[in-house]
Amino acid sequence: MAVGSSAAGFLADSLIAAGNSVTLVRKAVQSVSMLIPAAALLILANPAITPPVAVAAMTIALGVTSLGQAGFVANMSDIAPKQAGQMFGLCNTFGCLSGIMGVLSVGFVVEATGSFVPVFQITAALYVFAVVCWNLMCTGERVF
Repeated sequence: MAVGSSAAGFLADSLIAAGNSVTLVRKAVQSVSMLIPAAALLILANPAITPPVAVAAMTIALGVTSLGQAGFVANMSDIAPKQAGQMFGLCNTFGCLSGIMGVLSVGFVVEATGSFVPVFQITAALYVFAVVCWNLMCTGERVF
């Protein structure tokens, strides 16, 4: 992910330097960083896949997620340059809380169904929902 995060930064900077708006670039890289993992999770939801395909899908899902460093994470500095650290801390707090709830939820779902398939499907659906929300609400302009 370190290589992917750095590459995402170079990609985003290059796109902005080429004349694309900051908002467009943030929306694009963040959308890719969520849609490709969603597709990979749907592949993982197939119980008949082979272990090499599962490893490849998981690697792709986690690797492409690193593009979000040039989307969501960088966007905090765009919209609130003087408060970016506070925003990042707040976002990490909510991320940690959702991580705790996510682990509990996965345990309940797997115990109830005996399978990770619904977990992968729900997570993929949440990624798609997040892309819709991100593209409706994201801006690269300073907000405060």
